[in-house]
Amino acid sequence: MGPDDRPSGVLAGFVRLVDLIETLVRHTGRAPRRIEPLPVTRGEWRMPLLCLVSPLGASSPVEVLTDRFESGTRQVPHTVIPNPADDVRSLLHQAYEGLSARRFGGPPLRFRHYGLIKRIMDVDLSKAEVEKRPRELARRLGRSLWTRPREAGQVATGSLGLVLWISAALVPMMLPLLVTGRMRWFMRQPFLAPRLAGGLFGFFAFAVRLTTPARRSEDGEQIDRLLVHAFLEDLRTAYRHRPWRPSRWRRTTYPVLLLDRIVPGDAAYDLLRLVNTVRNETGESDPLLIISHGGEVPPGGSRPEDEPHRVVRLEDVGDVFRVWHGSVTEMRQARDDTAWYVPIEIPPADLGAIQPRLPRIVPPPVPLRARPAIWIALALVPCLCAGTWYGLDQRQEHQRHERAVAIAAERRRDLIQAHCYPVNTRGRRIAVTLEQRECIGYSDSDGLVFGDNQKTVAIQKTIFEQNRYAEQGWAVRNDRPYATLVYLNTLTRLDPLADDETFVAEREGLEGVATAQYRANLEADNDPASPYVRIIVANAGQEARQADQVVRMLEQLIAGDSTVLAVVAPVDSRRSTQRALRELERIGLPTVTPTTSADGISGGSSLYLQLAAPNIDQARLVHHYVTEVLHRRGLVNYYTFGVAGRSGEQDDLYVQTLRDDLKSLFKGDYADQFWKNGTSVRDICARRFSGVVFFGGRYSEFGPFIQQVYSECSQDLPVIVADDSVGRYMANVPARATAPTNLPVIFAVKGQLASCPMLEKASDSERQYFLTDLRTQRSRCRGDNPQGIGDDPVGGWTGLSYDAVRIVAKAVKDIAGSRPTSTHWDPRQISPQLVYRQVRQSADQTPYPGVTGPIRFDRYGVAEDKRLSLLCAPNVYQVYRKGSDIPREVDRIGVGYRDDPPLRSGACHAN
Repeated sequence: MGPDDRPSGVLAGFVRLVDLIETLVRHTGRAPRRIEPLPVTRGEWRMPLLCLVSPLGASSPVEVLTDRFESGTRQVPHTVIPNPADDVRSLLHQAYEGLSARRFGGPPLRFRHYGLIKRIMDVDLSKAEVEKRPRELARRLGRSLWTRPREAGQVATGSLGLVLWISAALVPMMLPLLVTGRMRWFMRQPFLAPRLAGGLFGFFAFAVRLTTPARRSEDGEQIDRLLVHAFLEDLRTAYRHRPWRPSRWRRTTYPVLLLDRIVPGDAAYDLLRLVNTVRNETGESDPLLIISHGGEVPPGGSRPEDEPHRVVRLEDVGDVFRVWHGSVTEMRQARDDTAWYVPIEIPPADLGAIQPRLPRIVPPPVPLRARPAIWIALALVPCLCAGTWYGLDQRQEHQRHERAVAIAAERRRDLIQAHCYPVNTRGRRIAVTLEQRECIGYSDSDGLVFGDNQKTVAIQKTIFEQNRYAEQGWAVRNDRPYATLVYLNTLTRLDPLADDETFVAEREGLEGVATAQYRANLEADNDPASPYVRIIVANAGQEARQADQVVRMLEQLIAGDSTVLAVVAPVDSRRSTQRALRELERIGLPTVTPTTSADGISGGSSLYLQLAAPNIDQARLVHHYVTEVLHRRGLVNYYTFGVAGRSGEQDDLYVQTLRDDLKSLFKGDYADQFWKNGTSVRDICARRFSGVVFFGGRYSEFGPFIQQVYSECSQDLPVIVADDSVGRYMANVPARATAPTNLPVIFAVKGQLASCPMLEKASDSERQYFLTDLRTQRSRCRGDNPQGIGDDPVGGWTGLSYDAVRIVAKAVKDIAGSRPTSTHWDPRQISPQLVYRQVRQSADQTPYPGVTGPIRFDRYGVAEDKRLSLLCAPNVYQVYRKGSDIPREVDRIGVGYRDDPPLRSGACHAN
């Protein structure tokens, strides 16, 4: 090879050398494509001691390589020590300072083990007593670590130093507990036989041997090996994979120690020997790559031509290194003094000329998993997800809250519109709910009144005012009974056109209750046995459809109020009513029904009282009138079921049982037909039908029915008899505004006819009290109406409800009168069941003198021989409009009073 060819050959060899070094120092990333990757076991490093051999007078290859390391802001951790000192410990400290410097663009290397032993070796314990030296060492270490500012590679933080100092000074027994992981490592390593100091917790005793002047008696070679071993252990720790230490992942290259111009016998030779020895004896590898340059071949210092079998030519460096890489394990196990040495001969050449043409050794990029931004992003992703989820959840929660507020506001508006928003409820008995736009529940004060028609509201307020009177009266006279009755009725309707007259029956029923309550409270003021009466008004909704729900609400009421003794329920005879009666029996409340009349509606209840005659009696009255008074045979029953139409057939017990009763009495002369608005009735005109037309349905269809009859049979009108439900229509003057002007109708009424003239002629005290109270409380029957008393009649439902309240109040009075008097009435002295038994017993002995006729009961609690009347309205349109337009009685059954006017039976003719 000529002189002109040598530089190019050296360049090629040096490129291979640089590629090899780059392959060795790469911690992460792929190896250069020019070098085939080396098989490496995870956690094991096979770093050679690359000994570059060339004449010392020539260009230094270490200087060339150093230039290749120093490029960019991120560099391979490296330090160059030219002309090493004679002391291996000083050389090791120079390597420590160089590699721990913060100048390589990555996380700094920390030498915690090496730093700890160096601080121990700096402690002078010559003046301390021998037995106190471990404690004194701990105190001085703590003070040193606490007071000195932290430097690169410092062993511990100031807080650890403070704990060491305090523990050593104040609590010496805690010293064994302060042995850290690094301290335990010193006790397990093989040099200087540390276990002779007392096991794992004898670290301070072992450390004393390294202080001044104690280490003078120790083997210096062993101390040097310990220092080298600690130095290499710090590098192992720095590059050992730990998932919880991302800083290890940010180290993409291994450290390099470059020793230039070394000569046999200097500290560099000793350091190379110590590294080789420590690796062999401990069996542990480390990530430190040491590159040295000298004129002789370490470790013996021979010339290259003297050891041709060991010295590698520069151009063969790659292949030879692979051979060494595969055999180093066996050599280290054999404790070969040259196991880790790889001497490489550098041919004489101008290395400065080839330096710019050599590739630079650039650290691989930090892997994604080691970049703080990635970790921050990964940390932010769940935070963002959680934040997004939380935000969405909060938004949804906010939306749910807004919807809830809107729903609550809308419900509040609905409640207010439905007059179902109670106020001033403290201490009152109020419980309501909104069901299908109707306010369902009960109330005992004007904090809530049911419905919006003025007349029924006014009477409810009268009742509530009398409730306050009863409460105040009993507060003063609490030696007498105090009874609470529930008045259950239909006080609201879904019909938007419902007016005051739509609730005429309910209004009359409330009038009867208010009048009876007034009379009872007056008697209680003067009679210790008479009860003060409080009325709780309850609304079961249209057609009493929500009656069973109201009963469930009453069950909660009676659980906390033992004064509730009975329920007065003038409701329709429907399935819902029957269910409510069973529920009332279940909760132990007697039920007094002023108007309910369907046969068998009680279902065998043991707490049922019915003041109205049953439907079978009404059917007998109709049969008697048709056959005995009119002397006719046939009867056609047109029936309806109210607003529900044909769908209410199964629910309407009143209409169905009345049909069955009429059919059983008229037998073959009976026919019936469901009628709906607009259905033709020509077949019942008088010239075609000689019998009687009976309307056996609900009052709500009676107006359209008679209009249909009048339009088709105006010149040939049949005889029309109607059931007692039509009494509502007759009492509703506005509803009859479109009625025919000359159509006569006979209709049934329940109970004794309690008109003002009849009440004025009554001789018994009950009817006289009733008349007096009507005049003072309700301004009726006063005789000062210039148009006549007919303009202000007493409705049939008023008397029935009056009797219902009075019969319960009399039973309470009878029970209280039979008990010894006391200074304070205990409501538990009377139970609802006891009241029921007293009513039955009193009525069985002597019929109760009700304003609607004498009252006694059969074994099922149904009124027996109760007065029923048929009234003739000669002109449907004109009835009750003037004093002369009062319907007259044309037939009756049941027991009445001696002073009843004589019956004028006969046909009903138009005026």
